[in-house]
Amino acid sequence: MFPPFVRLSLLFVVLLLATAAHATEAAAPDTTRVSGDSADEVAPADVPGAAWGALAASVAADDEEEEEKKRVPKKKIRRRSDSSSDDDDDMDCFGSCLDGIFVSMLTSGDDDEEEDEEDAYVAPSEMVETSEPAPGDTLQERTYATYADEPEPRPAIEPSGKALVVNLAWWRAGPMDVWDEYRDGGMRFCVGGNFLVGRTVSLDLDAAYSWAKGYPQYDYETSTLLESPQRTNIYVFDVGLRIGTLHDFGQEAVFLRWGVGPRLYQVKETADLDVYDMPGPSNLRQREEALTAWKLGGDAMFSMVFDTQSSVLVGFTVRYFVIPWEGMREKSLTLDYIGRKPIRGFSIGLTTYFNGLF
Repeated sequence: MFPPFVRLSLLFVVLLLATAAHATEAAAPDTTRVSGDSADEVAPADVPGAAWGALAASVAADDEEEEEKKRVPKKKIRRRSDSSSDDDDDMDCFGSCLDGIFVSMLTSGDDDEEEDEEDAYVAPSEMVETSEPAPGDTLQERTYATYADEPEPRPAIEPSGKALVVNLAWWRAGPMDVWDEYRDGGMRFCVGGNFLVGRTVSLDLDAAYSWAKGYPQYDYETSTLLESPQRTNIYVFDVGLRIGTLHDFGQEAVFLRWGVGPRLYQVKETADLDVYDMPGPSNLRQREEALTAWKLGGDAMFSMVFDTQSSVLVGFTVRYFVIPWEGMREKSLTLDYIGRKPIRGFSIGLTTYFNGLF
């Protein structure tokens, strides 16, 4: 047998190893359920003389727990032991809590840093490959392509220094007797030239021909004859000069032209008459009546024309005219019975400018 101090030394060593093994087991995080085989391997640690086996088994159990921790969700499960006392349970709980806090302090920073690094860093292989923009896809290239494809805006056509002007209009005139007889009005055709001086002053030289059909309203009776007009017509030829201005409305390509001037008029009225002898209507016969007079009058004209994206400007014209008149009461015609009332009327029509035709 061994001496007492040897046996005490061995016992002290065994107790020290057992205490170290127990402290190691208590310090390990109890996050997984230990299987029955592991419990059997750890159990011999309570037996004196098996401390080294218990220490190896504890190290192996720690490795298995680390691997199990990667596979199983983190859960804290207390291992049941019939031989453990309340003090052991308190010590296990205290150690587990301290271990959990210690481990969380050690691992939380690493996990957060790893998560931040995973969020901040993207491996080149995981980056989304973006294809190079095709020609014309960039804003600069698209803008350039738009301006390159679109034709340059063509400047608006303006009335040139010389232009041929054609006007077709409807007209009507008074005084009241003439207004009633020629109630449907008539047509007027005008052709002439427009000349610009300094791009603002407008000069017009033109000639026109007008005609209208009448509806006779009166018969003309003398002591021997009764003359009844059946068909009447009026013809007016005029030529004149106007001076005015041309106003340009800018980018809208709208032009306002006005002018006023003297005109020479030739007025002619004709009628087909049925003639009867008086005092009783008898001996019916027919004859023609005509009246022609040259008068110096005037007119005022306003035109609004628009650009038609060609060398032609199209618009409308409003005209007002005055013809001095004096009736002699010698012919069976309305114009010869209106006395000194001037012939006044207006016309409205379409106007076309042909730039640079002469």
